[in-house]
Amino acid sequence: MKIKTLLTSFGILNIIQGLFMFFNGRQLTEGVFPGVGNEALSVGAQMHMPLGSAFVGLGFILFICREIELESSKKLLFSYAVFIGFALLQALYNHLLGNHSAPPPIIIVNLILATVSLYGYKKGA
Repeated sequence: MKIKTLLTSFGILNIIQGLFMFFNGRQLTEGVFPGVGNEALSVGAQMHMPLGSAFVGLGFILFICREIELESSKKLLFSYAVFIGFALLQALYNHLLGNHSAPPPIIIVNLILATVSLYGYKKGA
């Protein structure tokens, strides 16, 4: 498995995810909290904007760093897996408390990303 390919694809996925969050925060909030008022929807939209921006930034970092040396790129993949792991931990925490969390497809995609990232860290070339 080529690390350059992983960093390129993870970077593009994060940029797309970040742009989606940035521009669709209101709809994402409505999907998780149906029937809430306009103020809550506005807060949800505003909270998704910096989160989306962070994902776009992370995507560009991954994409730009695809040309770095092998050992550094492996460390970057490991760091990305840790980042995704904490997102999964947060989703599990909210699920156990009965709070709203990311929908199952998003959790599954993030689990796959973390697993592939760790695999690339161990076996990548």
